[in-house]
Amino acid sequence: MNETFEIDGRILCAICSEPFLSDRKDKQASTIKEQIDPTICLSCGLDNEDVPLPKMAGLPVCVKCESFFRNRPFPQWVKASLAGVIALVICSLICNMRFIQGYIDMRCSARAATQRDIERASALLDSASQRVPENDELRTMSAFYRGIVLMHQEKWKEAVSALNSCRGKVPPELRLDSLIITAQIGLAFDNKDYDKFVALALQMCKENPDDSIAMAQVASAYACKYAVTGDEKFKEESLKNLEHARSASQRYEGPEEYEQRILYRLHTREIITPDEFIKRFPNGWKKPREE
Repeated sequence: MNETFEIDGRILCAICSEPFLSDRKDKQASTIKEQIDPTICLSCGLDNEDVPLPKMAGLPVCVKCESFFRNRPFPQWVKASLAGVIALVICSLICNMRFIQGYIDMRCSARAATQRDIERASALLDSASQRVPENDELRTMSAFYRGIVLMHQEKWKEAVSALNSCRGKVPPELRLDSLIITAQIGLAFDNKDYDKFVALALQMCKENPDDSIAMAQVASAYACKYAVTGDEKFKEESLKNLEHARSASQRYEGPEEYEQRILYRLHTREIITPDEFIKRFPNGWKKPREE
């Protein structure tokens, strides 16, 4: 029965079906269906006599063959291939672990930056850069953040060096040039190079004409010049720029310590560091009333 076909309602063997189909003009119109004996296992040929076998995927199979098909063991080559793939994945993870760790450090650094934890962001970027030293972008951003941290620590020389290494490599919105000038101003103040302090402060003010901090830096620079020379024109310039800073459109809403330090410098002609000023005047300084 399994060797016969049903063609247009007629049961024919394979040999008889060929001339039958060759005599038909419209062969495609013929309905051909392979005959399957429901009592014979198509896998092992077991004859179940008159009792139909259970079907699997529409075909009769015995219980033993059904169990084999449903629980077919994987061939050895498949198992070996799977073991090879797993070994390659493990080796790949080990070989590329530094890239994975670098990516994790980079993501954590971005999160720390959004939380304004610049020191942690810098440390994480530095770690990522050391893990993937061939990545120029990571190295640049690590230097940029390190420069900002050094500025907060008032290590101006190191900050200038770190920020200068980022020139032409960071987007304009990071305002790298302004940061470099700010670091150079700090370095000039530490070196008591007040002429350079004035020149840099004026350059910063020119680039940021509405920024109160830039104007206050000019006032601070002229106050230093007045302190060392006693020339009243420097005092006038300092007070003028300080007044402009108070009325600037981009007003800095920070502590008053910076302005007080400028006024103290103008009043006493003494130049002291911010830390020394806070140490002497923890509650702020006010110009004493003239008798």
